Amino acid sequence: MPILVDGSIIDNFMRISDHVLTKEEFSSLKKGDAVVFRKVYEAYFGLILYVANRCGLPSAEARDVVQDTFLKLHEKAVGLQNVDGLKSWLVITAKNQALDILKRHKIQQQKLQRAHNQANEEMVVDDSNQSEWHELQVLVVRKLIEEISESTGDDSFRLFYIEGKSAKEIAQLNNEPISTVTNRISRTRLRFKDKFKRHLESLQE
Repeated sequence: MPILVDGSIIDNFMRISDHVLTKEEFSSLKKGDAVVFRKVYEAYFGLILYVANRCGLPSAEARDVVQDTFLKLHEKAVGLQNVDGLKSWLVITAKNQALDILKRHKIQQQKLQRAHNQANEEMVVDDSNQSEWHELQVLVVRKLIEEISESTGDDSFRLFYIEGKSAKEIAQLNNEPISTVTNRISRTRLRFKDKFKRHLESLQE
């Protein structure tokens, strides 16, 4: 069975393939003659493989095109009009099948790209939602801290957690020992935890 491995010899195939069958053999081909079909297959195998390869198909799919092309010949030979059009019919059939495969590849690639883009968009939306939720949490915490500071009449907890001041700086502002400030912040932290817990429980009601 001839296998075309060099594109430079395609002209030889094109020249010799016009007269593969006699008119009598062509008539036998249309009637399903297996011997004549084998003769066509061996004569045109290299040409059809070359056509499939030139369309850009990988080796395995190019060979599938060859097999499918001759399968179609077996199914549709009865409808062929004359022996002179056999080669053209095979080439056109092979090209169409190769283009169909390439089209499916393109569609699959587009679907994969759309799925990839959608996943990225969902990640962006998710990140955005997380950012909004984080900002909301910060606002709630800030509000609770300010409420505690207002109810106790002491600003140390707010200065420490919202303003970012150190216990030493707060002690200097209030003209009191650092230990007094740290103890007061610790007690207020317990009140804040209890208040924040009640706030979360109220969200679940």
